[in-house]
Amino acid sequence: MRYEDIVGPGKARKLIDRIEDLNEGRKTVDIGKGQKIAVDTPHVKGQQFHAHLDDDRVVNIDGTLSHGGKPFRATKREVEALRGFDFKFAKNRLVESEGDDAVTVTLDRALVELLLELKRRLG
Repeated sequence: MRYEDIVGPGKARKLIDRIEDLNEGRKTVDIGKGQKIAVDTPHVKGQQFHAHLDDDRVVNIDGTLSHGGKPFRATKREVEALRGFDFKFAKNRLVESEGDDAVTVTLDRALVELLLELKRRLG
């Protein structure tokens, strides 16, 4: 899905104008405390604008995972910086599904231990 498909061509143009100083499709933003975010333009067909965060975390402009990453919770500082580029985030800042069909479920550790114990007892 392209950014234009989500917000319309006018808003997409506004975003492109705001990041016109992209160097080879990437703008690096210093968000403080030694952390930088790299905002990339799409570089393959069907890709969205996306941002590379620390620890190999990548988020699309629509708030979904990019590059096959694992679910994560963005920091308040990351969310604040990326909202300046029109990135969307859930209220809880959780970045998970990479597509419409993907669903991520996080189980409480106590529940996992209980299920493992039950499995062990039942053989």
